[in-house]
Amino acid sequence: MKKYFYILIIFALTFALVSCTQEKETPEPLPKERVKHILDSVGHSNIIATFYEAGGLTVMQYENKETKKARKLIFRLGYHLFIDSLTYLKPNEFRSPRLNTNYIIKDSTVISIQQAKIIHPSSNWQGQTPWQQPYVTIYTRVDSK
Repeated sequence: MKKYFYILIIFALTFALVSCTQEKETPEPLPKERVKHILDSVGHSNIIATFYEAGGLTVMQYENKETKKARKLIFRLGYHLFIDSLTYLKPNEFRSPRLNTNYIIKDSTVISIQQAKIIHPSSNWQGQTPWQQPYVTIYTRVDSK
């Protein structure tokens, strides 16, 4: 009986290792007709920038141009619409408080700067304090002007 138990454990560990090494599923890109329909429904005059981020189409748009309220919409096939509020910092620069990310809008690109908090695993023992690490990603705009 012990022999089968060990075989079962070895099989479980092998399965865990194989499943960890499999490639992640990449989301299916949106068809061009769907992208055009999304941009038309949002309204071209309200769009700040459009780009592909995290396997989905991201549309940054003004909710109200006078008060400079903006939001970020992410469209992905098979997922619900993700909406995030953006804070206006200065011309062509917005911040997502929820994701701790700044977006700098350029003519043909969008620069995303995400601040990740890094906590050293032995911070209490060695007196090290947490710090922030910026992760910069550059996305090509779909709606380049």
